[in-house]
Amino acid sequence: MHSLHHIAIVCSDLERSQAFYREVFGMDVVVDYGASEPYEKRDRLLALQNVSSRAVLLGNDYLRIELIEFASPRDESSSPPAINRMGLSHVAVQTEDIDGDFARLTRLGVPCNSEPIDFGTVRALYARDPDGNTIEWLQIEPSA
Repeated sequence: MHSLHHIAIVCSDLERSQAFYREVFGMDVVVDYGASEPYEKRDRLLALQNVSSRAVLLGNDYLRIELIEFASPRDESSSPPAINRMGLSHVAVQTEDIDGDFARLTRLGVPCNSEPIDFGTVRALYARDPDGNTIEWLQIEPSA
């Protein structure tokens, strides 16, 4: 393995999620896949049938996130993903100013579970994207 390339997040509204991640993380569009009609190779890769989706890859100096909106087949669940569900729990980003990030997230109306919590050498904050996916902000104090 060379490195982590990107994290992919399925979203219910590509434009809304793209606006969120661009605003919150200062990301730019790396690749816009546009609208995609059903395609046999994608069906095989995803082990689904008659996949139709739109996707965009966003990035900044630290992170790349691929946002995908499926036109078909759609997952019709409407509940936000629970933090304790099986599978990917959250995405964590490291920051040097968690209080400033919390103030900015609050100003932007981003739902946060609480103010930053102090765990000694680490301070953490959990927030939610427009589809309820959890993002963790970590401020790690340097070792003495």
